[in-house]
Amino acid sequence: SSDATGLAAVIVDSEGHPIPRPSNFTRFCTTVRSTPKRLERCINCDDQGGRRHQKPSVYRCHSGLTDLAAPIIVQNQYIGAFLGGQVLVAPKESKTKEEMFALTADLEIDGQKLGETFDAVKVVAKKRIQAAADLMYIMSNYIVEIGAANISGNLLMEEMKAKADLEAVLRATELKALQSQ
Repeated sequence: SSDATGLAAVIVDSEGHPIPRPSNFTRFCTTVRSTPKRLERCINCDDQGGRRHQKPSVYRCHSGLTDLAAPIIVQNQYIGAFLGGQVLVAPKESKTKEEMFALTADLEIDGQKLGETFDAVKVVAKKRIQAAADLMYIMSNYIVEIGAANISGNLLMEEMKAKADLEAVLRATELKALQSQ
């Protein structure tokens, strides 16, 4: 789906930890996530972004980029989220880079490298980001519903097989009892 939207994408569990390998991440975010301390900060931000609402949302990450979150909810319980984005919202404000440097000052990242990777971040219309969040929410929750229906169907089939096996055993036992009489 990151190829379809052109945005970075990752699915996280209920604590913000990536489940599959993240795809299409920006060089900026890969740089920010390159040490355990900084990765932990991103995971905490992802966790908060996913939990923020019971519906799709667009928010700013701890480093100043715009992200989206589409929570995955099963039986009214938050189990994770589809996260994406890593963009700047159009029109790009001139103070955005200054804000990014202020937000990341404590992360001990080479300023020149960080600035260069930040300059390469895509600028996208907010309307497009919100549309992507809505789409990811619909898709991820539809997939969850299909999975839950398949699990229910499999359980039902197992119950029907167990019932049929039990009935066969009972018939065989009845037959043996009749034969012994």
